[in-house]
Amino acid sequence: VLQEHIVEFGIDDLALVNIVSDRGSNFVAAFRDSQPLFCFGHRLNNIVKTAFFGNINNKKKPTSNAPTTVNRNVAIVSTTIKPNDDNILHANDVSTSEQSSEDDDDYVLPSIPVKQKSRAIHGNSSYNNHKLVRKMSIHDIPLEAHNVIIALSQCKKIVKYIKKSGLNKEIENSGGGTVHQSIAIRWVSMIETLESILRSFKIIKRILVIKRQQKLTNNIDEKIIKQIILLLKPFKHVIKLIQTGCSPSLYMVLLSFQTLVDTMSSYKALLDYNFSDGDRQSKEESPELDDDLIDELRGINLFWNRIHCLLNAMFTLDIRHYVATAFHLKYWSLHLCSTKERAECYEHTRKQLKLINIECNAPNERQTDKPLQKKFKKDLFSRFESDNFGDGEKSEESDEDIEVSSHGKKNDELDRYLNLEIDRSKLEYDPLPFWKKHQDKFPHLSRYARSIHSIPATSASVERQFSGAGLVINERRTNLKPEQLDNVLLIRSMQKNKITL
Repeated sequence: VLQEHIVEFGIDDLALVNIVSDRGSNFVAAFRDSQPLFCFGHRLNNIVKTAFFGNINNKKKPTSNAPTTVNRNVAIVSTTIKPNDDNILHANDVSTSEQSSEDDDDYVLPSIPVKQKSRAIHGNSSYNNHKLVRKMSIHDIPLEAHNVIIALSQCKKIVKYIKKSGLNKEIENSGGGTVHQSIAIRWVSMIETLESILRSFKIIKRILVIKRQQKLTNNIDEKIIKQIILLLKPFKHVIKLIQTGCSPSLYMVLLSFQTLVDTMSSYKALLDYNFSDGDRQSKEESPELDDDLIDELRGINLFWNRIHCLLNAMFTLDIRHYVATAFHLKYWSLHLCSTKERAECYEHTRKQLKLINIECNAPNERQTDKPLQKKFKKDLFSRFESDNFGDGEKSEESDEDIEVSSHGKKNDELDRYLNLEIDRSKLEYDPLPFWKKHQDKFPHLSRYARSIHSIPATSASVERQFSGAGLVINERRTNLKPEQLDNVLLIRSMQKNKITL
């Protein structure tokens, strides 16, 4: 059926289409043979949701009030959780939404897996077993971590009460800001809720006392909110980066994944990330570390360990993620990847070049290589940039790498690309202008690069179109023809992305 519909767009072979979807069981089954890529944004959302036990099945509610037992090797001291009505956490309190389209949590082997180097998991050995971490129940965690979950639940209840009671205007008149409600199917949006509560925390507490609802803030203080925000902020930054819209984003998946793994390796790494102006919004924002962030809460320790393990357990990089990163001039050397990962990336690229060569006749290639000055700009992914090995960092490139990249007597397009000298200070974040400019020099490689960079890292832009369609078709416009709806959505998309004909 799908094959019949894509013919309308001039595509007669489904194998030529790169499919990106979430890991819903229906999509996994339908595209099993089509080498799909799974939406990175959905996966990160599901990792955070799982880390905070947001995927609890409501049918599974233990009735035992026995003390919680935790391995004593863990740095968090376990204590008995008493069945107090105010502290009982029900599945409904942490579950994000029954309507969430995400995700089949069972492990699905990617279509083109990569033999990755073993990524060491720092922290306590009790967390190093991925299966143990994923099977951990909310009823197995210590009291300190349980209090973090309760704080999240109470924050949701506060926002719900403020919305229903219409207190946002009163909070604003008292000098506070609007309290934002989290989106059920976007768990990472919880950080926006926490930030809005934190901005007006004292005002909210005072108003709740006046309304005799002070019990809503019994298990919450500013310190716990700040440390949860500290934990979620890297995910907010990464998701904002990869949802670029109409510009290439697949190359960011490898960089973002490694950034998150490194950031979640320790509490100190979390502080370093946030202290180094991680949000990139304003250099004037709090240059000094907040006192509430200096001492790590014992409950937070479990969650960054858990997230670090789940990142490695629930997400597997596809070879196309590596290829997309290698096809960006800023990060072409893949110097934070292992030798085997680079070798597999180059091998896959050469296989694709052979297929392209068979398909069309290669034109005469003109070589106009000019050695120019090398210069870099600092950004979130600056440490991944080629020939930029930071403070004390060294490239993992060895003689074996050189042998892998230049294995033949006559250099191919990939070798010439890897040895290309160019003024990287003039490079744009969008890699497509480079490949358009050098398509005569790299006819086959540029064609493959454009194909790779056309694959989005997430399915967010498509989902926005569906949401837009829902806004266009309302009770007063039910007779709108499908063709006219397509025209409206196209014009809206062009205006949003500032595309002119």
